[in-house]
Amino acid sequence: MSNRTKFILLTSIGTIIVIVILFVIYFIYKQNFPVKEGTTVTTPYSITKPKTEEQTFSPSKISPLTEQAKEKSELEKMVFNFAESLGSYSNQSDFQNILSLKNLATSKMQNWIDDFINQEKNKNKLVNNYFGITTKALNIKEVKFNVKNTEAEFLINVQRQEAKDSTQNTKVYFQDVLVKLIKEKDDWKIDELQWNINQ
Repeated sequence: MSNRTKFILLTSIGTIIVIVILFVIYFIYKQNFPVKEGTTVTTPYSITKPKTEEQTFSPSKISPLTEQAKEKSELEKMVFNFAESLGSYSNQSDFQNILSLKNLATSKMQNWIDDFINQEKNKNKLVNNYFGITTKALNIKEVKFNVKNTEAEFLINVQRQEAKDSTQNTKVYFQDVLVKLIKEKDDWKIDELQWNINQ
């Protein structure tokens, strides 16, 4: 066998060996990483969420009422009760609920209360049957409130129920009541009250 023949034979054998090795490598790769048609192979990676700062939410702080707001709120309650009590009486109760309001009134308003009671008593002398009025305050509106000048005014809308002869014979109507206050030393007092019929 000539050298040329040996060379060709060895080259052929080497080529076959290389092809077999490549085929084996391809077969092993395809078994471990199967690829479907129409897909692309990408390097696997893990997804990590970016760190975000933890946020804590607390309810907004409600600022406490100012002294002026507290004072106004107390006055509204006082005026509400005053209007209801002053507007509720009967010829059988001897006006005791109205007399109890005098400690909330200025001397001017106390005189008004005395005059009012005397007028009603004189009317009732001519009336032997029952007569009474019940008043319920519905809402209140600030007209003027000045702490520095120690003056305040509130307008109250009330519902009144008037009964004659018996508590079953009633008439319902509405009124606006303007209540004026002044501050005497450290205490607020009712100084004036005006009834305005609103039917």
